[in-house]
Amino acid sequence: TENDGSYTWTATMWTSDNCLIQVYDTADQTVFDENATFFSITPQHLQGLTHPQAQPSGDAQNAYRLVSVPLELDDTRLSNAFLDDLGQPDDNRWRLFDWQGGQWEEYSGDQTIEPGRSFFLIVKDAGVQLDVGPGHLVMSESYSISLNAGWNSIANPYNFGLTDSELFPDSEEWVTLWAYNGGWDVTSDLVPWEGYGIYVESGGTLHVIPDWFGTGKAKARRKDFRILSEWFVQIEAACGSAVDAANYCGVYDEERGKQAMFRLHKPPAVGEFVHVYLKNADDPTSQFAADFRPAGRERLRWDLAAQTHIPNRPLSFRIKQSKNLPEGYAVILKDKDSGRCETLSPDGIPVFVSGAGPEAMEFELAIGDSKDLSEEETIPAAFQLEPCYPNPFNQTTVIPFSLAEACEVTLIVYNVHGEETCRLIQDKPYGEGLHKAVWSGLDASRQPAASGIYIYKLSTNTGFHAVSRMIFLK
Repeated sequence: TENDGSYTWTATMWTSDNCLIQVYDTADQTVFDENATFFSITPQHLQGLTHPQAQPSGDAQNAYRLVSVPLELDDTRLSNAFLDDLGQPDDNRWRLFDWQGGQWEEYSGDQTIEPGRSFFLIVKDAGVQLDVGPGHLVMSESYSISLNAGWNSIANPYNFGLTDSELFPDSEEWVTLWAYNGGWDVTSDLVPWEGYGIYVESGGTLHVIPDWFGTGKAKARRKDFRILSEWFVQIEAACGSAVDAANYCGVYDEERGKQAMFRLHKPPAVGEFVHVYLKNADDPTSQFAADFRPAGRERLRWDLAAQTHIPNRPLSFRIKQSKNLPEGYAVILKDKDSGRCETLSPDGIPVFVSGAGPEAMEFELAIGDSKDLSEEETIPAAFQLEPCYPNPFNQTTVIPFSLAEACEVTLIVYNVHGEETCRLIQDKPYGEGLHKAVWSGLDASRQPAASGIYIYKLSTNTGFHAVSRMIFLK
């Protein structure tokens, strides 16, 4: 910029003790004395730095965020950095977690924070905006972040955006960057103030080397496994407000990439969660978010498990997105315990299951030509009366049941005294497979039933009988 005949330039570069400015005119003639005194560039000391956005608020899984500080603080204690914004520790107002030794460790008052490191934060009150300082901006040519074997919570140490092409683990293994915005998903961009998950097989150092001048010296941007794949399906699970969409199955061409690019470890569960993961016989102790198979197989199966810490809510699955899924292919989810099978619609319509909890619920996911999928995938192994959902309910509830063979079915609802309230199904023929009945809380006279506990009983002419309980609230 020009001001009264003098000129000012603003340059972005790393700190240095040996700097010299040279200026050339349009004839390429030096107009600044090249013998001028060398000078130093030092990091700017700031009295404070404010996060450009307020934290999401709430008390559910989708309110958590990974947070970081793009500043080398004079006082690195977390208590100094955040307590002025959050208030004194109070589990009912805010909670902060650090990933250490394979588990979440809650804020204790002695943690420190430095650039390149992030923490999970949840705040209940709306409008909380983090500010920190005083400290120096990171202006070094590169920055090193220590990594432990397994999962690490990292961050962008600089106060400007980066991409994953500017990350260099010294192990040279393939790494994938995960962001958390109410749920985990893959990303390529590192934004200041935010945090990211990264998995490495062995500990070491992650070198962050910005391409300061756009010279292209940074390695080519990493190619997303979804782009490199021949086809894939993304499965989303939901329970209440909690969502887990970090589940990818598909096929890749071995000429376009290595197996390590297509088999990604599952990020750790957060808060009152729903957590779904893929299992692989080659590594039975690990949980995976993506597991792609080499091309050339007509029918593919994946073992899948689901957990949730949200009580009294049904768990649903749906196809969130797919790429190049071959025409005529079906995606079938089979409950290994009950034998119940559900076809997941490519239109994203959710399919509900029940019974999930802290203990893993086991499924098999089969993908292939719908004509070739065997009866083993589509016919339940046994008769089963499933728990209804939702339960409790105040309008309608769905009662699923599975039939191992064709038969006649009767389904009756009783009140807690054993008196018949209504008959939803009476001696009706059904084929083998999964079926559903709906009760809208009406008695046999089509009048609203009273609030309370009800029993529903399924009977077949093959001799199968089963009962279960539901709660109707008005």
